[in-house]
Amino acid sequence: MNKEARRGLNRREFMERSAKTIAVAAVGSTIPISITISSCSQGDVNTVSKSAEGNEGKGGIGVDKQPARNYYILRKTEILKSYDKMSKSLGMILQTRFNDKQTNIILVETRQEFETIIPEIPYIGGEKNLNTKNLIMASSCLAIYRVLKGHGKTTEEVGKIIYEMTETMVDYPKFILGFLGRLKFGKGYEQKIKKWSTESQKRQYPGDWVATFIEGDRREFDYGFDMTECGILKFFRAHSADEIVPYICVSMDGIFSKAFNRGLVRTMTLAEGYDRCNFRYKMGRETNLLPLKNGWPPQFRM
Repeated sequence: MNKEARRGLNRREFMERSAKTIAVAAVGSTIPISITISSCSQGDVNTVSKSAEGNEGKGGIGVDKQPARNYYILRKTEILKSYDKMSKSLGMILQTRFNDKQTNIILVETRQEFETIIPEIPYIGGEKNLNTKNLIMASSCLAIYRVLKGHGKTTEEVGKIIYEMTETMVDYPKFILGFLGRLKFGKGYEQKIKKWSTESQKRQYPGDWVATFIEGDRREFDYGFDMTECGILKFFRAHSADEIVPYICVSMDGIFSKAFNRGLVRTMTLAEGYDRCNFRYKMGRETNLLPLKNGWPPQFRM
């Protein structure tokens, strides 16, 4: 079987095995990234939570009160399983730039790097904070960034690989993506975002996001929020990797908005040095993230 045929086979296998995961993740995720990986199976959540509740009654510490190290370590197996599904997409993109041997080496190194990062991910409330999944997803990009930089790729080149990988992750029929996108609108979902932003302002966890909900007028936009602190940027900055964050913002927020027909317009980001990220959503309109208005590469304000 030639190389092109293997790529086609890998792609079909990836699409078949991960369709359900992507759909469930897209429904379950919230802001700012519109698609996530599952941090643990429902069975594991229930088992661990019940155990924690029992320990609390006996003077112990519940899972959601444990340090970040213990929280993510308890879920490492499931986190890595989810990462392995995503890495199939990464592998397809790497094959366009490296030979098979190099691609396999990079995939192994990236998984190993991600495994070392998992215990370092900041604890921001566990299952109670939907951005926990977004932080895990972004942390996998930190592993990709570190490994590819070690293989001589520039930050812009790594950013393009992450961008193309993300495009592959949403390569599904439009009617499915459109259905999932519509779930991100309506009074019920807006109340969910409003509650999240209100809770974020308590600043309970140093590594968390902080945002303010913005009511929409249904003409210019349906709803929005201004992000004044970003958990991803904080984590990457602590690891001297914040230069890749603008590319992650463009890739995930832009590609997923377009795929799910969410009509995100954003003109500034914290990662570019502004004082906020201004997310404005309107169902059905064209997605417009200012740094990408002239195509690749994005024209960031740095």
